[in-house]
Amino acid sequence: MRFLQDLYTQYYEANCVASFVLDSVDLVNVSEFSGMDLSNAEFELFHKTNALKKSSGVLVVKIQEKKLFLQYKISAHITVFYALKDLSAGKSFDGFVGERRVKFERFTSLPACRDDFKYNVAKVYLPKDMTITKDKLRAKILVKKGDFVQVKAQGDGFVLQHSLQALQSGSYGEVINVKNIQSGKIVRIKIVDKNQGVLL
Repeated sequence: MRFLQDLYTQYYEANCVASFVLDSVDLVNVSEFSGMDLSNAEFELFHKTNALKKSSGVLVVKIQEKKLFLQYKISAHITVFYALKDLSAGKSFDGFVGERRVKFERFTSLPACRDDFKYNVAKVYLPKDMTITKDKLRAKILVKKGDFVQVKAQGDGFVLQHSLQALQSGSYGEVINVKNIQSGKIVRIKIVDKNQGVLL
């Protein structure tokens, strides 16, 4: 069923590109719909947010004034990342993450993507072989208060770079205040990497 295939694929592709492959959709009680014209039917996933995190659910089929319920089960595979060794809370993932393709069954939280490990650390203790999900990640502090940050300012045909002092700590994408030590001027920057930012 194309509707289900598109819903699941879009949901997981928006999380991690090329991570989800739907093999088949099995409609459990499809015999109850035999002889019905579904060409003008509207489809809706029952409890959509939670339904997409598991391999089975109920599809609501709206035909004219009627609502019918179609049970389904999907067969799919998804790429996940797992801890290669025990990781304590606050530990960086550098070199400690493996990748594998598993049968899709159920997730309480979305699986982490490869890009998530660059700017995050373990939020909690992760035992070896545990699948890493987004709720197990915490933003890595890339700029610490008092550190000097390389700040780029760009304009029409020019790029300036200054070393400014951070007045607060921050993670990737956060906006913080920094100070020019010579002039005392305070400006706002967006953190783009370890001790690097762009002027806002």
